Amino acid sequence: MSNSNSDNKELDEKAKTFKNCIDIKDRTYGFPRKKFESCFVGQEAVDAIIKEGLAKDLEEALELGNLLLNQGYFHHVQRAHQFKYEYLFYRFTEDEDHGEALTDTDGKKFSWSDLMPRISHTGELDLQANIPDPDKEFGDYTQVALDASPVSPMDEYNIKLLDNVMPRSWKNPKPKKKYHLVALGGGAGGLISSAGAAGVGARSAIIESHMLGGDCLNVGCVPSKALIYCAKAIANIKKGDKLGLINTDGVSIDFSKVMERMRKLRSSIAPVDSAERYSKDLGVDVFLGKGKFTGPNTIEVDGETLEFARAVVATGGTATIPPIPGLAEAPILTNSNVFNLTKLPKRVAVIGSGPIGLELAQCFKRFGSEVR
Repeated sequence: MSNSNSDNKELDEKAKTFKNCIDIKDRTYGFPRKKFESCFVGQEAVDAIIKEGLAKDLEEALELGNLLLNQGYFHHVQRAHQFKYEYLFYRFTEDEDHGEALTDTDGKKFSWSDLMPRISHTGELDLQANIPDPDKEFGDYTQVALDASPVSPMDEYNIKLLDNVMPRSWKNPKPKKKYHLVALGGGAGGLISSAGAAGVGARSAIIESHMLGGDCLNVGCVPSKALIYCAKAIANIKKGDKLGLINTDGVSIDFSKVMERMRKLRSSIAPVDSAERYSKDLGVDVFLGKGKFTGPNTIEVDGETLEFARAVVATGGTATIPPIPGLAEAPILTNSNVFNLTKLPKRVAVIGSGPIGLELAQCFKRFGSEVR
C-alpha cells in the first residue's frame, strides 16, 4: 500500500498492517437496506488492531486510526466522520472506484499505438506535421471530444503522452452519492483543486473532455521551456568566442532533434498528470468526457449525473484567430499546434506580444527563422 500524500514509509507499513488485520467486505445498512461495498466497521477495526498488537488500548487505536484517516488512507463512506469506536463504515481509498484504463483479454492496456498503421516507405520520410482536422477515424469516439488537433507526429513519445493524459479506453467510475468538490477542466487549476480536496479526505472528482494536464503540460509551459533551453544553448554557442569557445562558425541546427527532445521530455512528465495517477494514487474520481451543468449542484458527463457541494470551473481558454483579411487562408499556427512542427519554418510572423508570443519569437529567431 502506498499513499502519495505521505512520504512516511513507516506509516505506509502501519496502514498495510492495519488493513490486513481487519474485516473488509460488502455491508448493508438502513431501511430500505443499502449496500456499501468493500467497507470495514470502526468498532470492529479497533478491536482487531488491539488484538494484533498494533495498538495497546482504545486511545492508541483511535489515535492511529485518525492519523491514517487524516493522511487519506481511508475515509468514512458517507460523511466527514473521524475514526470512532462505533458502528460506522469506512473504506480504504485504494479500494474506491475512481475510474480505470480498460485492458484486452491478455491484460494489456489499450494504447493509441494500437491504432497506428505499420509504416513502410522508400526514400526520405517526411514527418512534417500538418494542421489537420479531427481524425475521422475517431468521429464516433464518445470518451473524449477531439475538437482540437491531436498531437503530431504519432511517435513513441506522443503515444506515451496520450496514453497517460487521454487514455484511449477509459472506464469512468460510478458517481458517488455526493461530491464535496467537482473540478470541470483537467488543467493546472482543476488538477490541483481535485487532488487537494481528495488529500484532506473530501470526495473529489475531475472532468476533462480532451487532455489532462491542460496547456501547461501539452501546449504551454513544458514544451515552450524545452524549446527555450535549446534556443539559449544555440545562442550561447554562436557567441562562443566571448565564452572561450573556438571554431563555432560551422555549428548547424537539427530542428527535428530539438522537437524530438521536447516530445521526449513532455512524455516523461505526463505520468504526473495522468488519469491513472489521479485515480489510483490520489483518490480522485476521473471522468473523461464533456461536462454540462444541469442544475445549481449537478453536472452531467457521459450520461451520468454528479451531485456536488462545490464546483471549480477551470476550463481554461484557447487562442483566437483575429479577423485579419487573408489570415484564414494562411498556414496558421497557435500554441495548440505549433509544437507539432518537425521542420523549421523559413519565415514566421508572430501576432501577439504576450509571454507565448515573445517566447516563440525568440526561439524561432535563434533557431534560424526570419521572424517578424
